[in-house]
Amino acid sequence: PRLCSDCRSARRAETADFRVMVCGGGCCTREGARAVVSALRREINAADMGRAIDVVPVSCIGECSIGPFVRVANVRGVEPLVATRLREALSDRARDLADETGETIDADSEAVLTKWIPMVVPAEGASLARDLVSAVRDARG
Repeated sequence: PRLCSDCRSARRAETADFRVMVCGGGCCTREGARAVVSALRREINAADMGRAIDVVPVSCIGECSIGPFVRVANVRGVEPLVATRLREALSDRARDLADETGETIDADSEAVLTKWIPMVVPAEGASLARDLVSAVRDARG
């Protein structure tokens, strides 16, 4: 739902347990980043966890050939285990695609792949959101 400007400001002042950042650059958007954002938000809102898990589109991160990208971190910048597992699996998929197409994953690309989950599709975003919801609930007891 849309919020008034005062409500948006108040919401930004709150600190969520996790922030999910989704590349909103042109290439990632063309590859489905908006659908990934929608899938994430749909799952998080259905679980009534919108204040605990914040989904935020961010500017282009510069690795267009293997997007859309997602990054998940808690307030200390630490990636939760559920995100690490997905990042590692999809990074392998991105490397395989690069090999198949003759592209090179250089040092800069590798640096991105250590923090960002590449090639996320909406179903994977929804699954990630459900796993994050479970992690937040488990942590809160």
